Amino acid sequence: MRKLRIIASAAFGLLVWANFASAQVFTLSSATFKNGDTLPITVILNRTESGSSANVCSPNGSFGDNKSPELSWTNVPDTRKLCRGRD
Repeated sequence: MRKLRIIASAAFGLLVWANFASAQVFTLSSATFKNGDTLPITVILNRTESGSSANVCSPNGSFGDNKSPELSWTNVPDTRKLCRGRD
């Protein structure tokens, strides 16, 4: 009986390790900007506050083009495992 428990524990451990080792990391990338860079002005939203003509969304007040950046992603997680609905 003890030998069976050891074998079952080892098999379970191996399954857990195999599942962990095969996990892939979700990656989001863009050709529009590099990781850690400031967004280019072409993708900055144009927004002013009353009494100001400067764009509050850009670091220097410049107006942007409000275009969507090119994005791509790999290894998207299964959302059924991430979200819980109400039962």
